[in-house]
Amino acid sequence: PPTPKSAVTPQKDDITFSEFLKHYVKVYGTSKWSMSTYSGKTGLIRNYIDPYIGDKKLSEITTECLSEYYNDLLSVERVPPANRKKTGECVAPSGVKKIHDVIRSALNQAMKWNYLDPMMQNPAKLATLPTMKKTKRKVWSVSTFREALPRVEDDILALAMNLAFSCSLRVGEITGLTWDCVFIDEESIENGNARVIINKEVARVSIEALQKLNERDVLATFPAQKPHCTTRLVLKTPKTETSTRVVWLPKTVAHMLVEHRKNQEELKEFLGADYHDYNLVVALENGNPVESRIIRQRLQVFCDATGYERVDFHSLRHLSTKYKLKLTQGDIKSVQGDTGHAEAVNQGGKVGLISPPGPQAPYLIAEVHHHAVQGEQQGEEQGEKLYSGRGSGETGGKTGQIGNGAHAGGQPPEQQGHQPGGRNILPHGLSGPVLQGLAMDLHGYHLVSPFYV
Repeated sequence: PPTPKSAVTPQKDDITFSEFLKHYVKVYGTSKWSMSTYSGKTGLIRNYIDPYIGDKKLSEITTECLSEYYNDLLSVERVPPANRKKTGECVAPSGVKKIHDVIRSALNQAMKWNYLDPMMQNPAKLATLPTMKKTKRKVWSVSTFREALPRVEDDILALAMNLAFSCSLRVGEITGLTWDCVFIDEESIENGNARVIINKEVARVSIEALQKLNERDVLATFPAQKPHCTTRLVLKTPKTETSTRVVWLPKTVAHMLVEHRKNQEELKEFLGADYHDYNLVVALENGNPVESRIIRQRLQVFCDATGYERVDFHSLRHLSTKYKLKLTQGDIKSVQGDTGHAEAVNQGGKVGLISPPGPQAPYLIAEVHHHAVQGEQQGEEQGEKLYSGRGSGETGGKTGQIGNGAHAGGQPPEQQGHQPGGRNILPHGLSGPVLQGLAMDLHGYHLVSPFYV
C-alpha cells in the first residue's frame, strides 16, 4: 500500500527542490535520457529552475507557486546556448512549457520515491501555463523550392537542401552522413539502386552529458575548436530505432553526390595533412563537421539575399513529406519508411507522422484530401503528368506501383509483396516512379528524358 505522508522521513521532507533535482537527474536522467536530452534538460534546470525556485523546500512546490513562477519566467532574459551571444530576448511561452515538462516529470518521481505523498496530485498538473500562440510553420511550395535551388551558390547548403527534400532527412542526419553509407557507384545509379543508409547524426552535447552518460551512443567526439569550450560536437547513433533506415536516391541527387565526392577528393589532395578527414559527406573546407546551426544560418542568409520568404531548414523536411504523400496518394507507410517517424496515425481526416513522445517531439501533419490527393493548385497539372507517364522502371502510370528492376522499402524484387496480376506493391520506403516524379518535378525533367530515377 502507498506510504502515508506521516511516514515520509524528515530527511526527505526537508530536502530542497534543487537537491532533489540533482538526485532526479542522477537516478532518472542518466538512465532514461539521450545525450542531447540530458544536455537540454540539465541546462533548463541550471539556468531557469535552480536560480529561482531551487532553494524552496520540495514540499513548498505547490500549484500556486508554480503558476506564479511560470508567469514570472516571461520576464526572465533567455540564456543563450554555449558560446553564443545574448540576444536580450526573454523566455517565450514555449520555453516555459519545456521547463514545466521537466518539473512535472521530477515531481512524478518525487511521489514515486516517497519524497512527496504518493496519494497527492502532482502540483504541476494543474499549474497555469502562459498561453502559447499557435503559429503555423512557414513552408515553401514545391515550385518555390524548385525556383530557389539554382540560385543557391553555397555548395554545402545546396547539397543539404537537396538531401532534405529528396530523402526527407533531418539536418543532423545530413551532417552526420558518412561516405561508407552512400552507395552511388555506376551500377547502383543505373539500376535505380543508389541509396543512403541513415544511422548517424551530428549533435552538440555538453561535456557533462558525455561524462555522466559515459559517452553512451557516441561513435566519435570531434576536437574542440575553441579553448574552454563546455560542449562538444559528436557523431552519435539516432535517438530511436525507427530513425535508422535506408533511403533511395533520385538519380539527379545521386549524380550530385558523385560530383561532390570528386570535388572533395581533389580538396583532400590539395590540402594534404591540413584536411581533417572524418569521412563526412557534408564537411567544411578543411574536413571538419558542419554544425546544424551553420546550415540553418546559411539558409536564412540565402533567403534574405534573394528575397525569398524566410523558412527554417526543418520546413524542407515538412515539404518533402507533404509532397511524397501527394505522389503516393496518401500512402502513409511508404512515406513513413523514408522519414523515419515511429508512428503513423489517422485522426479526424488528418494523417500524421509522429516521432516518439517527448517535450520536443516533432510531428508532421498533412491533410489527405487537400494536400496528399488534391495537392497545391499550382502544382496539380504537374502531378497529373507525373501519374500518367511511363518510364524505365515502371509498369504503369499509377503511383505506388513499381516494375521490374525497381526496389522498394529496402527489398530486392524477389522479396517484395505482390498484388494479383503480378504487380509489385510499394511497402515501406519510396522508389520507382515515386522518386521519378520527385526528381522530375523538382529538376524539371520530362518523363521521356534519359534522366529517369
